[in-house]
Amino acid sequence: MTYTIRQAAREDIPVLARCLRLADQQEIEAHGHEPLEALYRGYDTGPSWVGVDEHGPWGIFGVSPWVDFNPSWGVPWMLTTGRMRHHSRQFLRESRAHRKLLQEGYDTLFNIVDARNTDHIRWIKWAGFEVASEPFIYGPFDMPFYQFWSHANV
Repeated sequence: MTYTIRQAAREDIPVLARCLRLADQQEIEAHGHEPLEALYRGYDTGPSWVGVDEHGPWGIFGVSPWVDFNPSWGVPWMLTTGRMRHHSRQFLRESRAHRKLLQEGYDTLFNIVDARNTDHIRWIKWAGFEVASEPFIYGPFDMPFYQFWSHANV
């Protein structure tokens, strides 16, 4: 099964929110948000792209400027549905190119990932991000998260 990547559309958001992977739902909740709210926030704050197959969108990723800290830093993010497992090989092959797409215009990419979201942690490492060796406690429910980052000169 193959897919394409295209610019995300606002209409993709409710479709994706209804069927996010459990680990992604839990990560959103650990931040104190709801899936629909988190997806619109990502979509509204920076460029985003969706993976689409014959059944519609199955995942979304993007980057937002970190305006409160340093606008030359971007905040990358990704949320997927269960159909991601059908596309994991192709997505892994293309991951470093996706990271470079996210990096464009930013000196540094930085975000955090829920320590329970092991699939995304593996992808983050595969895509060439550095991941902190120890988690820290974050959010309204005091959950463990890892920091991850990438610099433009890498």
